[in-house]
Amino acid sequence: ADDRRKDVWHDAAFAAAWDDAHLVGSPARPLIVETAVSILERYAQDRRALSVLDLGAGSGLVAVGGDPLADHGTRFRQIVADLAAFDLRTSGTARYDAVLALQVLHEIAPPVRRDLLRRLRACLADDGILLYGERLRIDVAHFAPAHETLWNALCRGMPDVAHPDFATRRRQLAAKEDFTVRLADELAIFADAGWIAEPLIL
Repeated sequence: ADDRRKDVWHDAAFAAAWDDAHLVGSPARPLIVETAVSILERYAQDRRALSVLDLGAGSGLVAVGGDPLADHGTRFRQIVADLAAFDLRTSGTARYDAVLALQVLHEIAPPVRRDLLRRLRACLADDGILLYGERLRIDVAHFAPAHETLWNALCRGMPDVAHPDFATRRRQLAAKEDFTVRLADELAIFADAGWIAEPLIL
């Protein structure tokens, strides 16, 4: 097992190992991805085409992308850039109908995240949507039994994947050098960046 505390996504070996075990410790991921795809399908019903910006797509594994999307020629383009400093105006599309940011922005500090969210708002169509799924920090011990109950239910829904128990997973996440925040802080960042946020799955 890799004992590095910071995810090193530019390391090909690290990324490949993550791809091989992407469901371990993330039993909600299939639900989040399936929900995001279904929401995009609903938004696409009223449009001739749907322009989507997927932030932090990596290999494309989680967004069911990568090589399969390469077959779509100019309809798909992968951009390799530092997300914290990326100029969205260079992405090739003036306004997007939808933006996906699924478990990506905990990799950057909250002030930088706020700036990125402001820039994202400017490149989203007036009737567009940001689908945002993120790992949050649990600071209040009172809620741990509720989180553990949900964790166990999600793990039971994936019997073919060996997940760590809740206490182990909490220790693993607490040891990571990322930038998770509490739900209230996350919503405040969105408000500061000019967004209206609506929690869909908690």
